[in-house]
Amino acid sequence: MLEEVHEHFSKYDHSIFLEDVFIFIDASGRYLIVEPYSLKIGNNASYVLSNFFPSITDEKKRRELDRYKSGSEFLQKGAKANRAYCTAMSDTMHVCRDKIGDGTLLTGIWDASTLEVTFYFYHNCTNGKPFKLEDELAKGDHSIDIKTPFPKNAEFEKLKTYIAPFNTPWIRITLAILGFFYLVSSLYFASSAIRNKSQEMRGFRLFLALFS
Repeated sequence: MLEEVHEHFSKYDHSIFLEDVFIFIDASGRYLIVEPYSLKIGNNASYVLSNFFPSITDEKKRRELDRYKSGSEFLQKGAKANRAYCTAMSDTMHVCRDKIGDGTLLTGIWDASTLEVTFYFYHNCTNGKPFKLEDELAKGDHSIDIKTPFPKNAEFEKLKTYIAPFNTPWIRITLAILGFFYLVSSLYFASSAIRNKSQEMRGFRLFLALFS
C-alpha cells in the first residue's frame, strides 16, 4: 500500500511542499514521509517529527527544537500503543504561545486497526471527538467545520478576534496599495533628483526617495 502511495507521489513535483511534511502510515506501522526533498519509507517502532524536513536536518539541529526534544524524551520513558499514551505525547508536544494562546490547531490520534481517529481541537487534549472512517466514507463527499463538534474554546475565540494581515484581506490589500504607492514615489523622487539642477532641491528629493 505504501509503495502505491510512493509511486503516486513520484509522478508529481513534490518540491512545492515548502512548508509541509506528510506522513502516511499503514496498519503494520510502516510509514512514508513525503517532503519537498525526498520520499522515504521507514519502519521504526516509534518516530518523532517536528517542524523540520528530516532529509536535511541532522539530530543536533533537531534537538534544538523544543517540540522534537520534548517528544523524544517522552518516548525514551517507554512507548505504548494505546490512545492514552498517544494523547499524552501529543499534549507534551503541543504549542500554546504566550501572546494570544495560538498554537496547535488540531491533534489526531489514529488507530489503523479499527480505522478510527480521535481529534482534539486547539491544543486541548481533554475533549476528544472520535470519527470512524467507514462512517465518514459512507456519507460521500462532505466537509465538517472542525470546531463545531467541540466545546467552545476560550483561547480559540480570542484568536478569532486577533486582526493581522494574514487573516484580514482588507489589511493585505491596503498594505499592497501603500507599498505600490511608496515604490512609485521613491522612483519618481529619485529620477526627479537626478534631473534637478538645484542642489538644495536635489537633496530634498533624494531624502523623499529614501523615505519612500
